[in-house]
Amino acid sequence: MTGEELKKRLKGERYSITGLAEKLGMSQQGLSQALSVKDVKTGLVEDLARVLNLPVSFFFGEDANCNNATANGDSSVAAINSNVTMENNEVLKERIKNLETLVAEKERTIQILMSKQ
Repeated sequence: MTGEELKKRLKGERYSITGLAEKLGMSQQGLSQALSVKDVKTGLVEDLARVLNLPVSFFFGEDANCNNATANGDSSVAAINSNVTMENNEVLKERIKNLETLVAEKERTIQILMSKQ
């Protein structure tokens, strides 16, 4: 997701950069800079979702709904028949990246807790 896309989504919902920066504990300039990139960091999207009490999927719009995939045949991954477009494909890749990061963080936490015993 680009910073411009994220800004449009936030402005469409009437969230101000100044107010969001305050909720995130950062300066308006810092948030504006974070939103001026081609590929917004997933951590920023997660932080925005947290302070706004929204699901992360909110930032990807209605097109990110993945409930339209159906499994055919033997239900293997290769048998999945869906109408995922290239735009949705990018959203799915971003979601996978977010989930992989989350799993890695959980694994690190588990290792830290295990080493303290």
